Formats: sequence, structure tokens, C-alpha cells
Amino acid sequence: MSKVIVITGAGVGLGRALARRFAADGDNVVLLGRTLEKVQAAAREIGERALAIHCDVASRCTYALMSLRLLGGIKPTVQPELKLALEAPPLAG
Repeated sequence: MSKVIVITGAGVGLGRALARRFAADGDNVVLLGRTLEKVQAAAREIGERALAIHCDVASRCTYALMSLRLLGGIKPTVQPELKLALEAPPLAG
């Protein structure tokens, strides 16, 4: 049974190598990276089992948007008020 594997830093080095390996094993891979061109090149190299997404996982906002996009909760075009809500600092508790 194939899985969906999400790999950060997938545009170069170990991340790219892991993406190739998982795809070769029959899994679908989601390639995350700060440089869109690098993850797109890796996705082209891997083929139809790969999806490239520009994402800086150090940023809560882009990570949250990427997560919602993967889950189908929003379209790639985000409304400004949602973006502002996701950028808000966490509530003190």
C-alpha cells in the first residue's frame, strides 16, 4: 500500500535522495522547500509521484497554509483575513 511522504528540504541533498527512494518504492512524495525552483526540479526528476510546494517550515504561517492545502481545506489563493489569523502569535495561556 502506497503512502504519502512529506519531506522538508527536499530540493537538495538527503531530502532529495529520500524523495527519490520513497517514490521508487511506490510512495507519493510531497517535496517542501524554501526555494521553489529546487523542489520543482526534484519533482520533475521524480515524476508523477511527486508534488512540489514552496514552504518554509520555520514560518508558522507558511507551514499552516501548506498543511491546509495538503488536506484540501483551502485553495492555493488565500484570503487576507485568513493569512492574518494564521500569522497571529499564539494566545498566552
